[in-house]
Amino acid sequence: MHNSIQQFMELGIKKIEKVVGNFMSDEEMNVGEFVLELGKPLQELQRKIIAETIEGIDEVYRNSTYRTDRYVIERSNDLNTFMSTCGEISYKRTYFKSKETGEYTYLADQACGITKNMRKSEDVVIEAIKHVADSSYRISGEHAVNTEDVISKQAIMKDVHSLDIPALIPPVKTKKQVKVLYINADEDHVSLQFNKKKGDLKVGANGYKSNTIEPRLACIFEGVEKESENSKRNKLIGKHYFAGVYKKVDDIWEEVLEYIDTVYDEEYLEAIYIMGDGASWIKGGVDVLGAKCHFVLDKFHLNQAIMRAIGHLEDSVADARTAIYDGISFEDKESVKKVFEIAREWADSDNKREQIRRTRVYIENHWEA
Repeated sequence: MHNSIQQFMELGIKKIEKVVGNFMSDEEMNVGEFVLELGKPLQELQRKIIAETIEGIDEVYRNSTYRTDRYVIERSNDLNTFMSTCGEISYKRTYFKSKETGEYTYLADQACGITKNMRKSEDVVIEAIKHVADSSYRISGEHAVNTEDVISKQAIMKDVHSLDIPALIPPVKTKKQVKVLYINADEDHVSLQFNKKKGDLKVGANGYKSNTIEPRLACIFEGVEKESENSKRNKLIGKHYFAGVYKKVDDIWEEVLEYIDTVYDEEYLEAIYIMGDGASWIKGGVDVLGAKCHFVLDKFHLNQAIMRAIGHLEDSVADARTAIYDGISFEDKESVKKVFEIAREWADSDNKREQIRRTRVYIENHWEA
């Protein structure tokens, strides 16, 4: 570090004086450009201090008795570079061989946390991720470094995809006491350009690429209330969201269970209702959340299925829908079955008749729900 500061005193100060002089003499140069130009010699000093410090650590290892007892020098002056927020750092280090294991290592890199094939330091990754939440990978790569260097959008994407983000559970001093919790669960469908690299999508027997993933989504809440006294709109009470591409079916429910254990008084809690379209992973939440949990077929998916089946009845749609809901409310399977039989008689294609059959089976399979 002493050499870096000495060089800065000799050369860096002159560069700063030159920038100051240019600003004072150039009428078109604004203060923003002045700030940016002034930062360049300071960033150069940062780079030199970092490189000299790592090389200093390397020299300590080369001259220490600790090293001579355990390692022999295999090679000297191996060049390495990585990108930091102050620009590219270049330095030289020594390659050592362990007397005990025969393994090779750069002890200075190991001491500084510089891993094999590391192309950028953690400060660059942190800066890039700050930007990627609000902009594209390309723009994040342009703003990850304070110099004119640019990190590729592929490198930024790799850093983001490698993040292991823990579930966020708010700190709780006193657990909430509520009698009922509700959980809405569903999945989304997201199209991929590739899995890990371009061209790696598999093509199925039907000739279509398998390029869809299904993030799972859940919202837990304590009830519903009006947004205001005179409002027609409602809002959820105490809502909390869960979402992600989970590796195992039960992972999202384990996350939900941990949240409930942390936030709510389970002794006071009487029931948990999971509402969804009846997908197996959604109903599987009942097994994870325990005996107080029950699955309920949500009204949105139920109504969607019914309307697809009876939409062709035109003026009689409202009557048919009412009859189906009445049959469900009064637990009268036969009356529901009769409505679908009438709808089937008025269907004008095999596809429509098959859709009606599937809807009837869908309701029968989820009758308890």
